[in-house]
Amino acid sequence: ASYQLAQRLAAPNVIVALLREVATTLDELLERRLDAAAVWRELLDHDPLHAEAFKNAHRLFVAESDHVALHELLGHVIAHADPDDELAVSTLLERGQLRARLGWLTGAAEDVLQILAAQPRHADALSALADIRLQQGDPHAAADLLRQHLSVLTTPDAARSAEKRLAVVLADSIGDLAGARRALEDVLEDVPDDLIARERLATVLLAQKEFAAAVGELEQVARLREDRVERALTEKKIASLCVSRLNDPERARAALERARVADPLNQEVVGELLRLVPQAQKPSVLDRALADVRHAIADNPADASIHARLVVTAALAQLPALESVALGALVVLD
Repeated sequence: ASYQLAQRLAAPNVIVALLREVATTLDELLERRLDAAAVWRELLDHDPLHAEAFKNAHRLFVAESDHVALHELLGHVIAHADPDDELAVSTLLERGQLRARLGWLTGAAEDVLQILAAQPRHADALSALADIRLQQGDPHAAADLLRQHLSVLTTPDAARSAEKRLAVVLADSIGDLAGARRALEDVLEDVPDDLIARERLATVLLAQKEFAAAVGELEQVARLREDRVERALTEKKIASLCVSRLNDPERARAALERARVADPLNQEVVGELLRLVPQAQKPSVLDRALADVRHAIADNPADASIHARLVVTAALAQLPALESVALGALVVLD
């Protein structure tokens, strides 16, 4: 009733204050989020750039994934804000990114290009337009924009991130493996322990058939991995490349030994190690494998997966009695 009276009296300040009170009550006390969002949005019709109303309507539309209402809200602010104001620029950028996510790529590009027309070195706009061009199927334009983006960045972390993005586009979308390699090597020159960059560089080197260099990178990747299972898998890949591409069984054995230390219960590693070691060393490999599985069973006697590994290890060691016992335990546990 108070709101209707204020409308009849045409008191804008009173209307805004009442709408604010209603929206706050709906949002904070009654937790009627959608109704609150609608009232905050209505408030903006009376005070187009009311900061609190925009902030809260934006928050609620995002939380509810109401893309249509969010798009309309952003358009409202763009229409009323000073084009040169930071609010207009940031809102244009957000609307462009929203349009890109919704697949409206032409409209997305128009928003971002409007920013770049006034600020050609706007880093976030260059980055967003690169993503849009990539979605539009123009990786060369995307790569050019990423290079421009890289040229305007001022912090090392941001530059490294941009280099990695550029490398992905060059390698995966353009096939410029040499360019991708240079970009990743630039990153690693600054941060040698960047795991993602080293993984990407190993992939690029493999695609270039630079197998020795790829193995060297994978050895660094394995060193950097914190997860022991993943480290063992990387070492296993190194061993495979050493055998198939480098004809270096000694280096392969060393990789498999590291893999066994990282993941003692990995039976595939044990099997591959048995194929590479001399006959005289095979009993030692099997003894260690059996000891590792037995220790694991002592620590977790009810874990069926460990008993299953004992079955495999006993078979590798050609110990049928032990294999039979392990199978019996596995049947009981299952």
